[in-house]
Amino acid sequence: AEDMPAYTEGLESFAGKLEKGKPVIHNWNFEIGKKNEGFLTASKVQYVLEGYNYKKLGYEWNGKMLVLSQILSRDWLQNQVRVMGGAYGSWASFSPSGTAYFASYRDPNLKGTLENYSNSVGYLNNFLANDKAMTRFIIGTVAQLDRPLTPSAKGDLAVSRYLENINKQEEQKIRDQVLATSADDIRAMGKFVEDIIKKKTYCVYGNEDKIKSEKDMFDTVETLNP
Repeated sequence: AEDMPAYTEGLESFAGKLEKGKPVIHNWNFEIGKKNEGFLTASKVQYVLEGYNYKKLGYEWNGKMLVLSQILSRDWLQNQVRVMGGAYGSWASFSPSGTAYFASYRDPNLKGTLENYSNSVGYLNNFLANDKAMTRFIIGTVAQLDRPLTPSAKGDLAVSRYLENINKQEEQKIRDQVLATSADDIRAMGKFVEDIIKKKTYCVYGNEDKIKSEKDMFDTVETLNP
């Protein structure tokens, strides 16, 4: 509050130059469909993504999905796709918007990585973790929610939450769900991940020969020109 006057003059000047009048609302009509595209490049490695909108499958956002992401990324995909598969990295992500995806980065594999994404269902169905292990996963999740922020980053976050209409009560609800996540909850989400994987919706950017050798997996294969 003490620093605000230093910004008020410039903010008022900027806001005063914005166009006045009733805003025009555009209705965008994007065709969203399953394409399963392969993009050919001279790269020696692949970027393999698979996912779906889980809200279309009848699921709703829950903070426990953040713990699921932590477990799949740090425990399963880290070992299967990075350590054993040789990729630079791999992770799973679930967002409040409904977007759910698996991804690998600078990955020498293609089909094998997609199989590891599918095998994550079995991993979750048989997931076992004691209280100590679950606490470790929860701490890792909280570290992503409550990392130290600079004053600038705090301002960016405040504006983002304002525009997205996210209040403190919703943020606290997510944290409570994260802290309450149990091994039983993770096992129960095996069906959730299975339903996403069953859609077999993926996109691969990578080596021309590697993608062409698996061309039957793709609906379209396209060369990207620099």
